[in-house]
Amino acid sequence: MTTTSPKATLTTDEIATLRAALETLRVENLADLEAATNTRETLVADHTATDPSLHEVMTNAEYMIEDATRILGLIDAALIRLEDGTFGVCATCHEPIPFARLELRPYGTLCVQCS
Repeated sequence: MTTTSPKATLTTDEIATLRAALETLRVENLADLEAATNTRETLVADHTATDPSLHEVMTNAEYMIEDATRILGLIDAALIRLEDGTFGVCATCHEPIPFARLELRPYGTLCVQCS
C-alpha cells in the first residue's frame, strides 16, 4: 500500500510571499531577542535584577526572551517545511491551510477548523 504525503495548494507566488514574511519575522524576532537579552544582562551586571523597582523590567525582558525564542523555533520549523514540501498543510487533519490564514501567521501549523 502506498501513501502519499499531503500537498499544500499554494502557488509559487504565495510561497515566495510567505517565505519573505517568515524571513522578515525571523529578523524582527532576532532583534527582539537581542534587545531583551541585553536588558537582562545589563540588569544582572548592574546588580539591579532583584531590585523591586525594576522587577517589571526584568520580568518583561524574561518574557520577551522566551517569546522570541519560541517564535524563532516556529519560524525555523516553517522554513524547513517549505523546503520539504509540507508547508501549508495542517498538522492535525492534513488538509491544505488557506493562504489567507498563513498570511496572518506564516509559521502556523493548523487550519481554522483544527485550531
